[in-house]
Amino acid sequence: MKNRTGHAAAIAAIGIAAGAAQAGPVTMEFGEVARAEIVTISVQDEFEGRVYAGSIIQQVNDAERYTFCIEPEQAAQTGVSNFERVGLGNAFTARADGGAKARVVAELADIAGPSIWTSTASKIAAAAFQVAAWEVISDYDSTLGASSFDFAGGSFRSWGNSSVITAASDLLSSLTFSRADATGYDAYLHGDHQDFMSLSVPTPGAIAVAFAGMPLLAARRRRS
Repeated sequence: MKNRTGHAAAIAAIGIAAGAAQAGPVTMEFGEVARAEIVTISVQDEFEGRVYAGSIIQQVNDAERYTFCIEPEQAAQTGVSNFERVGLGNAFTARADGGAKARVVAELADIAGPSIWTSTASKIAAAAFQVAAWEVISDYDSTLGASSFDFAGGSFRSWGNSSVITAASDLLSSLTFSRADATGYDAYLHGDHQDFMSLSVPTPGAIAVAFAGMPLLAARRRRS
């Protein structure tokens, strides 16, 4: 008999994906810089300085999340603040080419891989994703594509850590600009502080749908 367990697994995965990005207000408490490197950046010629680029651990409704900044123009919050959680696709509505930028940032995160969201991530890899994401958010123009990117020019510039800049350039050069949406990632928005992104948080309903498929999976395994 043909093994159909893959179909049941796919149903479970679809259930989780469909319920991701539980939108609404959340409480976030800034924890600590997790996996990061120091780089020098310039943002819109208004700020220039040495900053940590990489992942930040934050408590989101009392659950620990690894996050990355998606608003280099702002300063990070301290303590506890209220944020609005949305899907990453809705994070850049106030920016030119906002939808396209969200899709490219999501593709960058796909390329960087799941390890950047962990405590064992390479500091260079985490910092490279952060710097590359800032470059996309600040300077990407969908009519120009890859030629939008230049760490030495534009609204966002970065230097001072050649390993990070090289790795970030490699990420940008790996883009295919083929992602249809920005699903799989959440954004946390605040009017006065930096915005952040994380892996999507499945809703309780999505998890229930996913596990509802498990008996089907087990039954199909017994028949096969």
